[in-house]
Amino acid sequence: MTKSKKHVEEETEPEESALAVVSIDDIVDQEWTTEDLQVLIEAVEHQCPRVDKTKYTSRVAKINWEEVKFKDFTAEECKEKFSQILERLRKFRTLSELIVDAKEWSKKPWTSYNKKHDRHPDLPKKPLTPYLRFYVEKSKALRSKNPTFSMADVTREAASKFKALSEKKRKKYNDDYEREMEEWRQKMAEFREQHPNVPVSKSSSSKDAPIGPAKAKTPFDFFKLKKLKNAEEGTSKQLYIQLRKEWQELSSKKKCKFIEKSLKDERRYKAECEEYKKDHPTFSPSTKSSISKNELEMLKIKNGKPEKPPNSGYGLFSRTMLKEVKDVPSKEKMSEIAKRWKSLPESVKQEYNFNAAKMTAKYVEKFQKYLDSIPEELRDQEMCDTRMKLPSAKKLDVLKTVSIADSSTRSIRTADVDSDEEDSD
Repeated sequence: MTKSKKHVEEETEPEESALAVVSIDDIVDQEWTTEDLQVLIEAVEHQCPRVDKTKYTSRVAKINWEEVKFKDFTAEECKEKFSQILERLRKFRTLSELIVDAKEWSKKPWTSYNKKHDRHPDLPKKPLTPYLRFYVEKSKALRSKNPTFSMADVTREAASKFKALSEKKRKKYNDDYEREMEEWRQKMAEFREQHPNVPVSKSSSSKDAPIGPAKAKTPFDFFKLKKLKNAEEGTSKQLYIQLRKEWQELSSKKKCKFIEKSLKDERRYKAECEEYKKDHPTFSPSTKSSISKNELEMLKIKNGKPEKPPNSGYGLFSRTMLKEVKDVPSKEKMSEIAKRWKSLPESVKQEYNFNAAKMTAKYVEKFQKYLDSIPEELRDQEMCDTRMKLPSAKKLDVLKTVSIADSSTRSIRTADVDSDEEDSD
């Protein structure tokens, strides 16, 4: 007599259930105790993220078994044993478990459970930025003109051309963008009213400010624009690598010309931003400088920034001795210098203090000339960066007097030595 399908399922079901409830003791051997298996399972559990929605086979493939291994078990042995454990476990999910996911999904029915960033169908689409509009317009022509270009080459070429646009041509893209952004803001306000419980990504609201004036160019940008006029034929990538190499090999003196242009352009950007904010109060200008710290320091040295001297006799002694104690380990150098300083006679210490004071007096004089030579907006920042308490006017007069007296004394001593030499001749 033929059994019905229902009876067959009922008879086979106990076998699957038995497989599902196999005790962990069934795979314990002489090396792996029950406690070892529990430790292994817990170690693998620590490798899983708090919210894990990845297929288990994919997650197992990403496990760092070097972090899982323990006792005398190697990473490979841990991996092999865990594979044996997985073979004893059921691979299906019950309806009760699916119901938990279904309840979570019902809160956002427009999404797929495993996808984190599914958009709501009514969420307004943000308009393209000025650069992306330009890219969409020009990318097809760039690919046709340069069939060997990769997508990265096309992107770099388009970015280079967009940067080189005149203010008049760039304004057209900016105006179209801001007009559509205003429409997008209105639609977003309506969307939030209609769907107050739908989360909106931060990027949708934090980047909706007006585009503003063109940002200041970097020193390398100015260098690149000058060189591209006379550049030889080649791909965008080749030219960029070549120009970057030339820029790195450029002397500090020549770099300073482009740094000054960038500094001027940065002042232009800040002034235009102030005017632009009057009509667009929500506008937030870029605070990132177009000039790096190294480039700024290069310009300062070119403009005559003096080297900061030690502020004490001990500081001067330390700077001198650091060149001499090369055989002493790095961590012990300052301790060794301190010992040598303590062993010096007071007269020698006074000589170091006197020389440090003279150096400070000269530094103050040179530093003041340097401050007078740089733009006014950089002076306060330079004073702050220097972090040196300058001597008072009264103390400076004393230092200058001492310095002059010392110079005169040295001149007299030199004259006496010369006369003595003449007498001996």
